[in-house]
Amino acid sequence: METVRIVVATGVFLGACFLIWDGLVSTPTGWALLALAAFCFGLAYLIWPSRKRGQREQEHPLLDVLEVVLELPVECLIWLIRGLGRLVSGKGVDIDF
Repeated sequence: METVRIVVATGVFLGACFLIWDGLVSTPTGWALLALAAFCFGLAYLIWPSRKRGQREQEHPLLDVLEVVLELPVECLIWLIRGLGRLVSGKGVDIDF
C-alpha cells in the first residue's frame, strides 16, 4: 500500500509541476491552472507517506530525497503563513527601523 501511495503522490506532484509550467510559460493567463497546481501540491503532500509524520518506517535515500522535494512547496507555504501570522499578532520577532 505504501508503494502505491508513493507512486500516486509522485505522479500528482509531477502533474502539478507540469501545470505550473503550462500556467506560467505556455499560457501566461492560466490562473485556473495555477490554482489546480496548488491543489495538486497539497494533495501530493497529503498522499505521500512521510517519515516525518510517522507514516513510513523504512529508510531509503531515494525516498528521503523525494520526500524533501515533494513536501517543499507545502512546507514553504506553511512557513510563510506562520510567519505572517506571528507578524500580524505581534508574537513574533520585533522589527525596529
